[in-house]
Amino acid sequence: MKKVYMPTDDMLIEMQSMGANVDQYVTIKMAESIMVDGKNYPAKGMLKGCYKYLKDNSSVVHAVCLLYPDEIKHSELASYDTKLLEQLINKNNNKSIYNLDYLCRFVLSSQYSVTTTYEVVNKLASELPNNPEYRFEYAENRLLDDLFNGELIIAYPTLDFFKQLVTIEPAYALLFKNKIIKEYGTLDMETISELLKTGLMNYVQRYGLEYQPNYYNFGIDIEKRDTKKLIKAIRRNKNNLY
Repeated sequence: MKKVYMPTDDMLIEMQSMGANVDQYVTIKMAESIMVDGKNYPAKGMLKGCYKYLKDNSSVVHAVCLLYPDEIKHSELASYDTKLLEQLINKNNNKSIYNLDYLCRFVLSSQYSVTTTYEVVNKLASELPNNPEYRFEYAENRLLDDLFNGELIIAYPTLDFFKQLVTIEPAYALLFKNKIIKEYGTLDMETISELLKTGLMNYVQRYGLEYQPNYYNFGIDIEKRDTKKLIKAIRRNKNNLY
């Protein structure tokens, strides 16, 4: 089964304090939750069985339909989305990212070797933007599960490796921050905040959406009514969460 990583409220508030647009982050997590649910329970589908307030969320609908265009038939809103149409017409069909499925044929010691881990993270960071659906379709293996779950551990990560991780899952900026500050003495919280915002921008753009920078760090996005509603919806189905 595929699952979604969802940070705690405290982590979301910390991401907000670092300048991230948590409202958009949660919106993407909602779209991921819908797609994971549809993959895990095909009979339920994705948008078909969604509540109306989710079907009326243009960003959620856009993200789902970009990855799974068949879902457009379940969304009148999507059928009017000319930006979605343009993105689908110009979508890159290179499927070399699916070569990562070979991982499941090898023992864990081979999968988790430093060189392999670096190669896997580099492959995902560079090719997920063109094939974001791979996040929901990869052949089951523990390395990718750990990576998407925010649990990938490597002893001495390079700065480039850290940047790539944050692009794949922005919460790594928090999960690794103390380790990175300690190992790279020139990095401070301001620099890590910038890496978080850049990673989140790439994360949002992966789903065909335009990132909206948060210029007001004092605003608490998770207290917004709509955002709280999405957080509750994501956490409602515990079977789909790591």
